[in-house]
Amino acid sequence: MAGTCILEHVILYGLKCYLWLKHYLYIMLYGLIIIIMQLLMWFIIYDYFLLVWPITWA
Repeated sequence: MAGTCILEHVILYGLKCYLWLKHYLYIMLYGLIIIIMQLLMWFIIYDYFLLVWPITWA
């Protein structure tokens, strides 16, 4: 009887850990996507100022 009780606890704890990890992974993935998008925007702006701006001023 005690064995099945421990097993249930382990399964529940495992599920809880899995859900928490999933939640944190989604947050981390979202953060990573935002950082990548910001870097891309920065590079686009940087390229614009580096390439387009001198041409318009020339």
